[in-house]
Amino acid sequence: MGRRPTLSVLHVGGELAGLGHTGGLGEVLAGLPLAQQALGARVRVLLPGYRQSVEALGAPPRPGPRVSMPFGDGHFTRHDGRFGGVPVTLLAEPAWFDRPHLYGPPGDAYADNPVRFSAFARAVAALVAAEPPDLVHLHDWHAGLVAPLLVAAGPARPPTMMSVHNLAYQGAFPEGAFHLTGLPDWAAAMDGVLHWGAVNPLKAGLQYADAITTVSPSYAREIQEDAHGFGLAPLLRWRGDRLYGIVNGIAETGPAPVAAERPARRAALAAELGLDPDRRPLFAVVSRLTDQKGLDLFARAVPDALARGASAVVVGTGDASLVEAFEALRARQPGRFAFVHGFDVALAQRVFAAADVVCVPSRFEPCGMTQLHAMRAGALPLVRATGGLRDTVDDVADGGVGFLFEEASAEALSAALLRAMAFHEDPEATAAARARAQARPAGWERAAARYLELYAELIEARAEG
Repeated sequence: MGRRPTLSVLHVGGELAGLGHTGGLGEVLAGLPLAQQALGARVRVLLPGYRQSVEALGAPPRPGPRVSMPFGDGHFTRHDGRFGGVPVTLLAEPAWFDRPHLYGPPGDAYADNPVRFSAFARAVAALVAAEPPDLVHLHDWHAGLVAPLLVAAGPARPPTMMSVHNLAYQGAFPEGAFHLTGLPDWAAAMDGVLHWGAVNPLKAGLQYADAITTVSPSYAREIQEDAHGFGLAPLLRWRGDRLYGIVNGIAETGPAPVAAERPARRAALAAELGLDPDRRPLFAVVSRLTDQKGLDLFARAVPDALARGASAVVVGTGDASLVEAFEALRARQPGRFAFVHGFDVALAQRVFAAADVVCVPSRFEPCGMTQLHAMRAGALPLVRATGGLRDTVDDVADGGVGFLFEEASAEALSAALLRAMAFHEDPEATAAARARAQARPAGWERAAARYLELYAELIEARAEG
């Protein structure tokens, strides 16, 4: 079905790379709207006006929506500008969003997050009513309450799409605070926004949006299973005919690293990190340090590979127990293992461009972008066969680009690491796999086009009543 060249889309979310983000959601809201704009759509990204976001956008304030909350009115200002090539609007209310962190200090959350994001959703709904786009695309729990608020506003509303980037994060808060949402009483039900004694913003979006997407076909199937649905599998099965899986892209900025320069880049990175440059292959992890990412498994599995001649580096921040484990491993394995407790984009790019194998051993992974960045840089991905990792990486044993393992265990991961080491003993096969990896299209164009097709279907269905 063809799309309308003047299709207007409002993306609503909680993060945008460069303006305030903590993970992959911010990358999506930076990349997808830009690609849709290149295909002819008129897009706008709407976000909370966090302190750092308002400062980075640098746009002057003007009056925005007024939201009546139970304990007083919120007076939002709107800041309209361009960022990363696309129009952006920030909705700012200093009492709720002029703070040093997005959601709370590291390892904690602001106690009034239910107030903050309920008010944001109500402000978004007011703005949509005043300036309706052709379609509203909601991203994750931050925007979930917008869907029922638009339903409550009446049948003239634009159609909505709800995208789930990670079902584990649902933004739930006590049922007794339902009044914060501004929703009618009919929404205070298990077939509304309530879920096991809580208001669940993500469930609200899944329940009331006209269509649901998530970030890979495999993840779309997995979250309909009770074992992977985080309590929402029955709802997702019920809505399965309106649930779509679309693989994310990445921003392909600048030329991809040249294969012939890899040995020099590896040597330079080894010198930077204090690694023995003669140990091969170089395994790398660039990740949030959480059990979801399987990094407790990596901490137990990698010593065997190090004992057999490999080297490894882990870059990231996260759980204190994993930080402690990797710091201890660095102390025990000088010259073999490096750990950088922190993150910066430039270092990540150097690691991707130098490493032989980038490991993503996640217990579950909605899509994953690390493996896409790795392949573009010519590193071979070693991944657990789950979610988007399964959809984007095929095994070198089948003429593919990486190494897959099934069981979420240190033993299975260790076997995959040793298999990757054995594969690297064949330089010709390794070079061919790297060439295949770099040839894989990883940009946003394909996903952007598929989303525009779905938008057009939703708009046509709404027009037909």
